[in-house]
Amino acid sequence: MIFGGPYSNLQATQAVLLESVKRVSNPVCTGDLVAYCAWPTETVAAFSSANFEVIAGNCEVQLAARANSCGCGFTSDSVCNALSIDWFGFASSSIKIFERKWMASLPDVISFAHSGANYGVIHGGASDVARFFGHLQSLRFWKGIGLRLKPLLVKWIIFYPDIVVFPLLDC
Repeated sequence: MIFGGPYSNLQATQAVLLESVKRVSNPVCTGDLVAYCAWPTETVAAFSSANFEVIAGNCEVQLAARANSCGCGFTSDSVCNALSIDWFGFASSSIKIFERKWMASLPDVISFAHSGANYGVIHGGASDVARFFGHLQSLRFWKGIGLRLKPLLVKWIIFYPDIVVFPLLDC
């Protein structure tokens, strides 16, 4: 199971944790544990105490660094940017030093082998943790770096041999 964006939603986090215990041996979370919802510390505690691999998303990177914004790269006039000012402020004031240290220890990439192929799981882009991918953008990106592999589409995840991309919606 590979998923991302718990966004401080404790109830959804608890449901995913429960489901993963039933079905999965090595679940991976692609980060952004903390965001729009009301339970940042409880959500972080749920993941830090669970047997989950967690990748540092831009929210973890920014909170670990005690930054002033989520680092999402929202355009200044977007609704997402306006909302992020409040939720990031709330989250930052709630997150404790030991949680920031845990976030700082999270890896940028997690790799695994499956059915004879190697995969890497990242949050955002290989060189920009907050990179947004829409369908057309991701095709241009992969063409731009010369990747000519046929993707395997699984719901909202695009798997490429040796790379996994999680497209996000632009805000």
